[in-house]
Amino acid sequence: MGSVVAATGRVALGFGRYLLDMYTLLHATGRALLRSGAALSPPVLRACLHQVVFTGLDALPVLMAIALLAGATITIEALTQLPRVGAGDLLGAVLAVIVVRELGPICAALVVVGRSGSAIAAELATMQVGRQVEGLEAQGIDPAAFIVWPRLAGSVVALAGLTLTFDATALLGGYLVARLKLFLPFPYFLQQVGQALTFTDLALTIVKVAIFSLCITALACHQGLAIRGSATEIPQATTRAVIHSFVACFAFNVIVALIFYF
Repeated sequence: MGSVVAATGRVALGFGRYLLDMYTLLHATGRALLRSGAALSPPVLRACLHQVVFTGLDALPVLMAIALLAGATITIEALTQLPRVGAGDLLGAVLAVIVVRELGPICAALVVVGRSGSAIAAELATMQVGRQVEGLEAQGIDPAAFIVWPRLAGSVVALAGLTLTFDATALLGGYLVARLKLFLPFPYFLQQVGQALTFTDLALTIVKVAIFSLCITALACHQGLAIRGSATEIPQATTRAVIHSFVACFAFNVIVALIFYF
């Protein structure tokens, strides 16, 4: 019994230290921006734009493919089950609720984790091993303002765009599949979608985008900058960043849903 309590205590302390490290990183980034005023400097803006392009635009093909398949799958299942309960005319509402409330933010976040989160962790870990971060500090440049902030800001913008694209593509894919079986006018479908969505749903999407992008980027930057040894630690840091981001996104997805809807 004592060993179980001790193990639980060690896990709790380790998790607490991890949260403290994350807070320290984000707090240092905020202070660095306020102190240096570098948030809108040309080099930082270029880095933000690069992050938006890499995280958002470059991910559009795979994201849209996933969205089309997801919308088609939901529609097929809905067309099979809804008529059994006398709700065959609620396809648009069901698609809107499932896609906009849940699938859009979480699927876009998982794509960002797989592509950009892993890349950020690997890039920053490589910079740490190559002493490039120390070189920035030696020149009087705060790494938090010039490394962490552009990736954080760019990821927020990119994830917002990806979520909106996923929602629109999944709804369109669902409608196209439905047209194969039903005569469903597109204006009527849009009317169903609009009636099913509320201000709470839109606010929830914005909250999720902000939380997911913050978690993904902060975790990736933390794991990358935490490297202190050799290059063999780079893949380990990348793997930890991806796994921790997956867990954090799903955990916050549940927490936000409980707060808004339970």
